Amino acid sequence: MIDPIGAGFNVGIDSATDAHCIFRKITLAGNQVIRTKTAGYGIRIGTPDNSKRTTGNIFEDIAIVNNRLTVESGAPQPLPLIFANSSVHAEIRFERLVVAGNTIENDGPINREFAIDLRRIRNSIVADNSVRGVANGIAIGGDLFANEIRGNVVAASDIAYALADSVGKNQAAHNRFLGNPKQAWKLSDLHSSDSIKR
Repeated sequence: MIDPIGAGFNVGIDSATDAHCIFRKITLAGNQVIRTKTAGYGIRIGTPDNSKRTTGNIFEDIAIVNNRLTVESGAPQPLPLIFANSSVHAEIRFERLVVAGNTIENDGPINREFAIDLRRIRNSIVADNSVRGVANGIAIGGDLFANEIRGNVVAASDIAYALADSVGKNQAAHNRFLGNPKQAWKLSDLHSSDSIKR
């Protein structure tokens, strides 16, 4: 998919105030999204607007695997290229999400947002992703529980990995960063049962 408007692939509630929806057993695999002259998301799941209040929406057993997301040198500044969009207002929960084996390459302008931004995930796996040419690499935050973050490789100038707002049992191991980011790991509000190996 070359220069899609908005998100290359979107799985989400519509409108942003829909409630009590369940999305189950959806796989996005082996796709390419190439940005040459448009800005937008590569793959977005969840809500289109996390400032809108909603309740009871569950995304479970969603897999985002082995996709290639590319921003070429003439493209505008990109948005997050893999985005599980939720908030305390939206209250969407992602259960057993798998984000694995994806490649993100940015040769365009650098955005301050994270290339992979996953929110309110539980019992999920973020593994073996490769991220290059970004300011900020992989962020996982908000009501996190029992997630596994492993085997990712990030080349970022500011923050390679961010983990925040845990309720416990998250594990991170064997993640690497390349180059000299200002901060390899940004950690906040972790639980005593988390295991983060930097």
